[in-house]
Amino acid sequence: MKKLPLLLCLLLSLSACGGGGANRADIFRDLRDIRLTVFVDASLSDAFGAAAARYREDYPEIRLNAQFGPSGALLARVLDGEQCDIFLSASADIMDALGNSGCLLPDTRADFLENRLVLAVPAGNPRGIRNFAHMASLIRQGGALFAAANPGDPLGAYTRKLFAYHFLGETALSRGVTYAPDARETVARIRDDMADGGLVYYTDADGLDIVDTADASMCGAIVYSAAVLSASARPLAATAFLDFLKGPDAGIVFARAGFTTLAPEPQAVPYWEALTPESDS
Repeated sequence: MKKLPLLLCLLLSLSACGGGGANRADIFRDLRDIRLTVFVDASLSDAFGAAAARYREDYPEIRLNAQFGPSGALLARVLDGEQCDIFLSASADIMDALGNSGCLLPDTRADFLENRLVLAVPAGNPRGIRNFAHMASLIRQGGALFAAANPGDPLGAYTRKLFAYHFLGETALSRGVTYAPDARETVARIRDDMADGGLVYYTDADGLDIVDTADASMCGAIVYSAAVLSASARPLAATAFLDFLKGPDAGIVFARAGFTTLAPEPQAVPYWEALTPESDS
């Protein structure tokens, strides 16, 4: 019974777009060839992989092509015309840009996860870094080197807000901060002792020591949003998968990875009332 809503929607949409000439063999051939491309912020890589594996246990006919990277770089790819069915972003600004460009399928955008910004140091904390205030003091003195993501990455944008909260200007930052292209590389620089500490997501800090955690007043709320894109060739299947990501089964996976789930369990809404039928073109 668990698979009925998705399969029913797909059967209805395939029948609608195929007219009276669609036969049962054609319909079930298409059900075995449903592919969804999902653009996923790199900080969700491991957790998304685990959630996708859980989904395919119930829906093996769905093929998921996950593309990982910084949300800003993924946004640029969508705006350049790359095919994508679902977008998972670590930044509300990125989702706003997609919405303002007409790229989001109406009424599918949802905030579904929350993360935290932490000050992480190599295991054992060899430099004895205590907290954000101590970090700011060391940066001003040029007494330690801290890793941070580039401002163009969502992690970097949150980090810049925290720097501003601690009144760190460009001169000080140029002495005490090394910039990485994304969240994963920021973590790698701390882990490989290329920095004395750094600003990373809580969910990426495995194997590092966390010495302080920012609240929303320091860097803003770190909220992950997801939506189906208006150019999706499979909006019904994409919406069904997005509902799974917002639901309790995926929520368990994300919680185990350290995320806080935000979205309530989705309601059983007939997708065909809000979405246009899928076609094979």
